[in-house]
Amino acid sequence: MAERRVPRWAFWVGIPLVLTGLLIAFWSWDWFIPLAERRASAALGRPVKIEHLHVRLGRVTEVAAEDLRT
Repeated sequence: MAERRVPRWAFWVGIPLVLTGLLIAFWSWDWFIPLAERRASAALGRPVKIEHLHVRLGRVTEVAAEDLRT
């Protein structure tokens, strides 16, 4: 019985596709909340707390902060 082998290029194409799919599946803009809070706090000169970030990518990127407190 002949052994079936997967071509080497399939690994080099398949692995990045799987990793990109996992990144898209588990991505959260909330990971950037600490950065946004520090930048806003520095700009305003007082503490800022953000509960949730909404980002809409496109030609014009929209960023909205939900439950923003100063």
